[in-house]
Amino acid sequence: MQGLNAHAALYDALVKLEASDHELSAEERIMSASLRKDFEQGGIGLGTADRGTVVALNSRMHELGSQFTQNLQQNTLKEISFHPEALKPLPSVLIKSLKRSSSDPGKVIIPMLPSAVSTVMQWVSNPTVRRKIYEASVCHPNTEVLKQLLNVREELASALSFENYLSISLRDRASTESPMRFLESLAKEVEKKARQEVRILKSLKSEAEGAGSGVHIYPWDRSYYMAQAKAKLSEPLDGSSLCEYFSLSSCVEGMGMLVKSLFGIDLLECEASENELWHPDVKKMQMRHETEGVLGYIYLDLYPRAGKYNHAAQFTIRCGRDQGPGVDYQKPVVALVCNFTNASGSDPVLLSHGEAETLFHEFGHACHSLLSRTKFQHLSGTRGPVDFVEIPSHLFEHFIWDHRVLSKFARSVYTGRAISQNEIDRFQRDSSMFSGMDIQQQILLSAFDLELHTKPSSSNWTQVFSGMDIQQQILLSAFDLELHTKPSSSNWTQVYSDLFKKFACITPATNVPWETTFGHVVGYGAGYYSYLYAKVIASEIWQALFQKDPTSRASGDRLRSDFLIYGGSRDPKELITSLVGQDMSVRSYLGDAGILDDGEQHAKENRERFKFLF
Repeated sequence: MQGLNAHAALYDALVKLEASDHELSAEERIMSASLRKDFEQGGIGLGTADRGTVVALNSRMHELGSQFTQNLQQNTLKEISFHPEALKPLPSVLIKSLKRSSSDPGKVIIPMLPSAVSTVMQWVSNPTVRRKIYEASVCHPNTEVLKQLLNVREELASALSFENYLSISLRDRASTESPMRFLESLAKEVEKKARQEVRILKSLKSEAEGAGSGVHIYPWDRSYYMAQAKAKLSEPLDGSSLCEYFSLSSCVEGMGMLVKSLFGIDLLECEASENELWHPDVKKMQMRHETEGVLGYIYLDLYPRAGKYNHAAQFTIRCGRDQGPGVDYQKPVVALVCNFTNASGSDPVLLSHGEAETLFHEFGHACHSLLSRTKFQHLSGTRGPVDFVEIPSHLFEHFIWDHRVLSKFARSVYTGRAISQNEIDRFQRDSSMFSGMDIQQQILLSAFDLELHTKPSSSNWTQVFSGMDIQQQILLSAFDLELHTKPSSSNWTQVYSDLFKKFACITPATNVPWETTFGHVVGYGAGYYSYLYAKVIASEIWQALFQKDPTSRASGDRLRSDFLIYGGSRDPKELITSLVGQDMSVRSYLGDAGILDDGEQHAKENRERFKFLF
């Protein structure tokens, strides 16, 4: 593909077509512009030698990205063992499910799977155990890989005469607003609540570990003391408390119920041909419309195994496309990949609410892929600007929080009782208890990602952020920005530590290269902020279409006909504003997150304060 993007004759033909009087459709114009950008990023305007350098740099960048991801997969095979007593008060049923250490049968093994690490961080009261797990979860081989990856991106930007890699990345974005300005404005709204939240954690730590211990909240303290704070609420609920309502089979049933209500589509398991499935756990599903027939296929690969991709994602296997007059539309095929812990024997697989939310998120991507109908496969489904294609997935997360939807499928595996409105209300209350810190963590990493791809090597890392009074949620977005602005020679562990001290409410770990696990640097380089951007727009669409009735067929048909059907073949701004209008705002998102009360969210005088520049 890199060689094709450097094919001068093809590029000349494309430029000639764009300059001619030939009338192009909206989709053809989008396709032409996309191809031209690919050519230009391939160095088409350079001399032969320089073009060869660009092709080599692009190839090397993809190789390093693959190596980074493979190292993360291998990292999950690491294990660390503890005596069961050290894992208290981890539920006994979970401890019994852990493997015994072959070298010391008295110990049980904690794998470095993200789900296992998360469970320990939330449940285990022993801070030494939590710290050991946190430190063991880093991926040291990626230290050098990340350095090389950023160096290659820096060289590529220079070879193409861009100021930095961020400038390349922003060519393919839906938003025209400065990502950093978007993050900074959002950060101001969550700062007050985040500061209140961290004071709660410090107080709890002082009570549990002695006076003075609460001066510092470390990364391995955060989840545990958040859970402790929620446990002190009256009738507390967390995602695990609700797992009896979210069996995997009922959640898949709920996905089917949702697309049936919204689009008139049945989600059905179908028979696979011989050798079609790559593992016995994989199931093949089809989406069949009530009048249009089969729209496409989804493979569900939902359980972990050695060597498998260890996060959740939707992967496109075959794009949809118009195959010409008299020929059926090429049906899209995707794989929905997750890593839910499989149950033993005949026990049902139970998901936490967070895992159910992840499943619906990826299903949103799958719906975008299968419901789009485009002329070109290059623009099918999720093949569009990264800050645009995350919108449907975040929109689908809203459904898993709405009792009107949940009451139709979320039933206890023990009693058959449907989840109640009261339980959902309490869970939403508990979940938003630390929403300020949660949002800040995303903002900071996104901002750092941008800075990584824009700042020169002579930058003073402390001064870079001296004007930003932001905290924990900003860390993820900020770090992503920093990754793509700073030189590859930077000490990223120190950079992140400095940012933590400057903007986060908690104290960073010393000499722990957490950035080696930041997998989003590969696929979302200088674009991690897209998650927050998409969340804001998804909240606007939810308010406009589904707040009154989340299973409205009219709203579902509108979402499909005015948005999903186009994939990446239309201007994202046109599609979004066709649903929510021009008056974009972050109010809905902040209200959903519990940052604003109803009065602040709906007050007319706050219109300019929350205005979102698309």
